[in-house]
Amino acid sequence: MITHMDKGIGQIMALLKELNIENNTLIIFTSDNGPTYNRLGGSDSEFFKSAGAFRGLKGSVYEGGIRVPFVARWPGKIKPSTTSDHICAFQDILPTLSEVAGVSDK
Repeated sequence: MITHMDKGIGQIMALLKELNIENNTLIIFTSDNGPTYNRLGGSDSEFFKSAGAFRGLKGSVYEGGIRVPFVARWPGKIKPSTTSDHICAFQDILPTLSEVAGVSDK
């Protein structure tokens, strides 16, 4: 999965570079919430530990069930290696992107 994602993201980055827009494009990588239960009805495998140190899986209200990755790249706007403890929900993202793009909500 990681290799597949890396290849796909690399292709996107190469195209942005080819189009000469890689330095003027906001790129966001995120995912849905929490690791899922395995096919046999048990919890996430001990091997993967997809929720890391957090308890809970998809569908639970614990942090392991609701925490998601959110990585953004925007040269000149977001400093590389920046981290944030800001809490947001997906419904925050589209209005924020509309504002960044200068689109009115009216």
